[in-house]
Amino acid sequence: MITLFCDNACDLWKDQIVSWNVKVLNFDYIIDNVLQKDTLDTPEELDEFYQKLKNGAVATTKPISERRILKIFEDEVKEGNDVLFIHISNQLTTSYDCLPKIIDKLKVDYPERKVVCINSQNISMGAGLLVYIASKLIAKGKNVDEIEKAIELQKNKISCMFAVDNIENLHKGTKLPLNKNIGGKMLGVKPIIKINDTGKLIKVTSVKGQKNLINKFLFYIETLGENAGDFPIVVLHAGNEQDAIILKNEIVNKVGNDSNVWIQPIGTAVGPYCGYGAIGLVFRTRGK
Repeated sequence: MITLFCDNACDLWKDQIVSWNVKVLNFDYIIDNVLQKDTLDTPEELDEFYQKLKNGAVATTKPISERRILKIFEDEVKEGNDVLFIHISNQLTTSYDCLPKIIDKLKVDYPERKVVCINSQNISMGAGLLVYIASKLIAKGKNVDEIEKAIELQKNKISCMFAVDNIENLHKGTKLPLNKNIGGKMLGVKPIIKINDTGKLIKVTSVKGQKNLINKFLFYIETLGENAGDFPIVVLHAGNEQDAIILKNEIVNKVGNDSNVWIQPIGTAVGPYCGYGAIGLVFRTRGK
């Protein structure tokens, strides 16, 4: 049996965690200097988190400890299960750094079991869609090696981008994800940030106004997207669901009614860095 893991920076919502049969390791978050466990179970609780950010609260996240990961994985292999862990980009958190050491230890102690950790080179539902793929492959009876190979082939085809109000929020992570020289907040202008093929955050452009933002996202889907009807397009939002609904409707109008468009809230692992009001887009690209 394979136990599928991800971290909560993949931004899966509760029904997906259950239906995809995935276990989630949480980055706890700190808001106004108070450590909080990520136990938000309802949209209302997440809305309260974003209201605090909107009102000026300062939030960061705490890396997942090596000891905690080792214990959880060891419990699984002791039960006779293989482990497949899909992690957000190693460029964005220090939590990935301990994984090779954990894998080596478990290989020695439990040589009959497989423990595989995949660096998604992505974040939020850019990594979450890889969990989605892995879950479907597990359901088809594929083994860990087969799933790892499939995910490695797919991961650089998942495009993830965000429009944020204040780029300075992205400098608060445990690994500095952006060049400090690309600027901070400008009135009414939203920088668009994407995850590149090496898992780093880069700025691609800036737009002013909701209409221009929607048109830019539609342009990316139209020029870069592949097979929208048979693979999800995910609209992400940080406390601004109404904006996400508008974008979803425009995508459906552009791509067609057979498109599979999800609306997904950004959780407490990514939210402190993209900030209240961010809007994101995840889709599969062609040509890679």
